[in-house]
Amino acid sequence: RGDLSRAEAWFARMAMLRIPLGNRALTAVIGACAAAGDPVRAAWWLAQMKAQGVEADVVTYTAVAHAHLRVGDTAAADALLRGMLAHGPRPNALTYGSVIGGFAEAFDVRGAEFWYLQMHRDGVADLLAHNSVLFACTKAGDATRADRWLARMDVYALRPDAVSFNTVLDAAARCLEGDELDARFAALKEARCTLQDAADWPSAMTYSIRMRPWAYLGSCARVEQLWQEMLEEGVQPKPCNMWALLQSFASCRPPRSQAAARRYRQWVAEGGETDRHVLRALRGA
Repeated sequence: RGDLSRAEAWFARMAMLRIPLGNRALTAVIGACAAAGDPVRAAWWLAQMKAQGVEADVVTYTAVAHAHLRVGDTAAADALLRGMLAHGPRPNALTYGSVIGGFAEAFDVRGAEFWYLQMHRDGVADLLAHNSVLFACTKAGDATRADRWLARMDVYALRPDAVSFNTVLDAAARCLEGDELDARFAALKEARCTLQDAADWPSAMTYSIRMRPWAYLGSCARVEQLWQEMLEEGVQPKPCNMWALLQSFASCRPPRSQAAARRYRQWVAEGGETDRHVLRALRGA
């Protein structure tokens, strides 16, 4: 907000000196409003642009959409996008992608799907936006819907990437039992040849997703087994995997504190990285 206040102060001074403000300058201040999470100011500056006869382009409108989405106001972003379709300027891939991502974060699968289909009709659909629809399904815990959207990639002439597969697997992890999740992983692994870069999958994140249900169940042996499988696959463990292992120790009854401390010390000694999730799981054990 400090940056926004300074920007607005400079623009007020420029107005007093009757220095004309163009599209770039005014779009920049709207961007500052978005960064500050202030959609009211963003809309006010957009109105000022129109009042001064300065053309507001797609970049300007996208910045206003960002401002609405920063505070979770998908309804306002939706209305803005509908106005752009009716009166211009035409939304671009970034505009659509931002709004689709906003609906995904809001657990609104229908909203994300609606705008992705409109994006496709406009001929600007891309993999990033498609993955956002997959993410919306995952946030909603709808693995069946995520699978359908993965299958539709061929229809939209898109090839999935590691993010696509991990997102679909994550959706499965939220509603399937551990053995069913393993079966879903096996099916995705068979389809690995369809990926843009098959070498990127499975990854440490993939194994973290597979480990997570077992970790919360306190099934240390199964998490350890998946850890070994990951190493045999040639995947380097990351903090997300160490979190899963420590969480499995913490979820045991009683917790296996000494085992958790021993594995953590080994991890650090071998140069493993630590993040707040790892530390939280360690404290829980």
